[in-house]
Parts: sequence; C-alpha cells; structure tokens
Amino acid sequence: MSTTLSRKFSSPNSSIGSSCHLSGSSLDVQEEASGDLRSSMTMRRVEESHALQERLKSLKKRAKKLRQRMSSKASSYESAQAVATPSAPIDSANKIRIQKAVKEIGKLLRSQTDVRVWAESSVTSLDKALTILRHCLEQKSAGDQAAFRLCGGFPALFRILLLVDISNIACGQMKPKTVLPLKSYTNACRVVTMACKQCVESCHYMLRSNKLGSIVDLLTSRLASIGEENVSNVLPADALASSLMELLATAMVSIPPPATEEFTQSRMDLVSYLVCQGVVERLHLWLAEIQKPIAGQGFVEEFVGNSLQLMVASTEMICVKRSLFDGKTQDSTQLALSLSFSNLLGILPLLYALLLHRGAPRYGSSSPPALPSSTIHITAIAFRLLNRIAQLDLHTLQTCLGTEGNSLEFQHVTGYVLWYCSKHKCDLLLHEAIELIGFFAVNNPTGQAFLQSGRSPTLLQLLCCLPFHYFSDPRLTRVLFPTLIAASYQCPANKLILEQEMSCVLLAMFIEEQLLLGSSTASNTTAGINGQTTFDAFASRFPVSEWEKASAFFRH
Repeated sequence: MSTTLSRKFSSPNSSIGSSCHLSGSSLDVQEEASGDLRSSMTMRRVEESHALQERLKSLKKRAKKLRQRMSSKASSYESAQAVATPSAPIDSANKIRIQKAVKEIGKLLRSQTDVRVWAESSVTSLDKALTILRHCLEQKSAGDQAAFRLCGGFPALFRILLLVDISNIACGQMKPKTVLPLKSYTNACRVVTMACKQCVESCHYMLRSNKLGSIVDLLTSRLASIGEENVSNVLPADALASSLMELLATAMVSIPPPATEEFTQSRMDLVSYLVCQGVVERLHLWLAEIQKPIAGQGFVEEFVGNSLQLMVASTEMICVKRSLFDGKTQDSTQLALSLSFSNLLGILPLLYALLLHRGAPRYGSSSPPALPSSTIHITAIAFRLLNRIAQLDLHTLQTCLGTEGNSLEFQHVTGYVLWYCSKHKCDLLLHEAIELIGFFAVNNPTGQAFLQSGRSPTLLQLLCCLPFHYFSDPRLTRVLFPTLIAASYQCPANKLILEQEMSCVLLAMFIEEQLLLGSSTASNTTAGINGQTTFDAFASRFPVSEWEKASAFFRH
C-alpha cells in the first residue's frame, strides 16, 4: 500500500525482485521495444486497410436488408403517430419562439426546393432560426424539448440535414454534394442533439421513426469523404461527422430500456446497421493515423472524443443483463466481431501515441508531467470503452489484449496511467484502469501471469502502490478489491506479492460481506458503483460461483 514507487519488491519471480526504479539497461531494452512497436504499427495499418475493403463488401447485403426493415417499421410508426391522440398542453416558456423558428425553417425549405445552392440571404435566415432554437434548448428544459418535438422540429431539421446529397457516394465519388455551408449543417445537428439530451420521448421518437438510421447513412458518407475538404491538414477532422457522432451517442444513451420485443429489436437493428455500414472500421483507420499527441488541436480532439463516445454508447445499448462468465455471447449485431476485427478500434496504439510518444514510461520517485485535461478526458473514454467491450464479450477483450503486440502496449499504457494517477488526482480515469485490469485477469491464468511479468514495477506492483485509502475506504475498496481478487485468485505467485503489502484476509472479508448482501434484502438497497448495488457490481467483475472458494483461498 505504499504511496511511492521507489521502494523495492521481493518475490520468488526474478523479474519482480528489483527496484521500482528502472536501470539504464532496462531503459534501453524498453526503448528498443518501443521502436519495434512503432514499426509493427505501420505494417499493421497497411494490412488493415486492405482487410477493410473486403469486410465492407461482405456487409453490404446485410445493410440493405436492415435498411428495408427499419424503413418499413418507421413508416408504420409514423402512420400510427399521425392518428394518435394529441398529448396534454406543454409547459414551455419558449414555446412561441420555438414554433416561430421551426415555421421559418419550413418556409425556407419550401422556397428553396429546386436550387442547387441556397442564396446567401436564405442561409442567413436559416442560421438565425437555428441560433434561436439553440438558445431556447440551452436551458435544458424538458418543456422546451417537448415543444420542439411537438411542433415538428425534428422533421424540419432532418430535412435540412438530408440536403447533403449522399447518392453520389454509391457511384464512387467520395465527396458528398451540399447545398448549404458546412456550418449550417453542423448547427442543425447540434440543435437536434440538444433536443435529445436526456429526453426519453425525443430519443424514442428518433429511434422508432428511423431518424437515427438516416444519421448513420450521413455519418458513413462523411467518414468516407474525410480528407477531401481539408487536404492541408495532417489529421483532417470533419466537423459535421463529429457532430453526427455526438448526436448518435447522445440519443443512444438516452433511449429508454426496451419494454417490448419489438423495441428491443429496433435497438439491435440500429447498432447492426451502424456495424454493417462499416463505421467501426472507418473510425479505426482514421484513429490509426494519430501517431503523436493532439493536445491543442481542438477539432481533432473533439472528433476523437466523439468517436469513442459513439462506440461506448453502442456497446451499452446492446449489453444485456447477464453473467459475463457463462461463456456465452448474445451479440446478434456483430459489434463485438467488428471491434475484434479492428483490433479494439486501435485504442491501444492511440493511447500509446497520446501518452507515450517519447517511449516506454520511466518510473521514478518524481511525478510525471501533467497531461492536458483533453488528453485525460480522451484516455478515460478509451478505458471506459474497453470496459464496455468486456461487458459485451469478455473473451474478445481478453483475446485481443493478450496478443503479442497489444499486450506490451497494454502493459506500458496501463502502467503509466496507474503511475500518473497515483501522483495526480484523476479518480475517474484511475477507476476505469483498475476495472480494466480486473477484466483482463478474471478467469484468465495467462492474464494473471502477465500482471506480474516484465520489469519492475509490474502492473500488480503498481496496484499495490495505490494510495492507502484505496485499501481502507469502503467506497474505494469496492473499486480496487474486485480487481485484486481477480488478479490473484488461484494464482499463488500473485497472492504472495499482495501479501507483501496487505493482509489477504481483507479480501476474504470483502467477499464474505458480499455473500451476506446477496443473501439478504440489503442487496436491494445498498448503494454501489455506477448505480449498481455493491453485490451486483462485484458479481459483474468476479463470478459468484467462485465467491466461497475465493474466500477460503484468501484466508489461508
């Protein structure tokens, strides 16, 4: 439980029995390994680009069938909505302003039906109406969101977005045709995002009317054409594509849990369609171009963040409540397969470029330099995505992280994050990293051995170096102890390392406490992590069937 990394660890494993300071020879070895990693990354990108084209061909037929089914369901839904009983009056202070702005947009659309490019005066009027809507919705009032929905705001703004002609994409021309400035499309997209944020009714409408499917089509066209409009930039970041991903992610996380089988299928269809359109693979190829820090490049940082948020929302949307340890997967969307095919979206090479562009970490008693807040934010989302992939398909995560190239990147990146967060307060990032290590090790002897391999300090030693309150404060032991249990259960070598820093009886007592919660009504009322009960939170990270055996293991 030491708070410094300069103390020595002793262990029967010779690779662990060295100081937490790295010697000069070890630094040379790690720098050589870093060079090998960079060259292997380049070769990997070339192979992945060719593989993408083959995979997209195989997904086209499935995408066509999904599009037809989603459109048919949307037509039925819209017909039912047209004859539905009007809802009760809406309490909105901005109702009149919203109605006027939506009517103005409708008027502009009717007057510009046959033009290839809107007149400057019409663009100005459109931007003014969008600004009014944005200011109204910025107040985050449920009444304003309802007023926007009921006065036809969604259909009007979707007509604006669909003015991007993507038909030429199918003909091999990679640049979509537009009749409005890019800024106008982006503003319209942001207004729709604000209308959806934390609004169950709006997001339900967006899903059932297949508006989100149309957004996926538009996003696909923008991703396919990235670089066409911004050839001077090394990393062109399409502002509209970024806004579309933000909109999709916002709507997905706000869509209510499925109440019917039909609604469940609609959720699955949306994610399946996103997968079949090749969004995962296209994002992977784009992220693979990042080979150095991007701090200060606002549009690029926003694009990366929204890309990762979209994947987080997609995995959360289709995760079903089940045991992660039953060996079964229920992913009819093929999202897990696409993530596996894309090397987990290339998250590890991305993080390596952002955090360790100068080479492997050099641990010591001094603190690492502070990272930009934007880099910490992106890193936290990336770790969250890896954890959601584990909840979707644990085998996929463990297999991908355990491959030869990924395992070294995982060790360096995660080790650096643990060290950084022990010196700088970044609780959210630290907790995601701790959880990920547990998912990699649970029921995985290879992963357990990996945690105590390599030069000191190993990942397991770095966990032991976390601040004391992670071993004493019940709110934080709920974060750390499940990972320590997963890392050392049925692994005497790892248990021996833990015993140098703490009493393993504490782990046994933690398990026994969860057993008591599971057998009493307290499990329904005790607050836990991320809205879960403490019992459910532990059960999602370590198999319940092994709890009693694990308790005995750590007591002896």
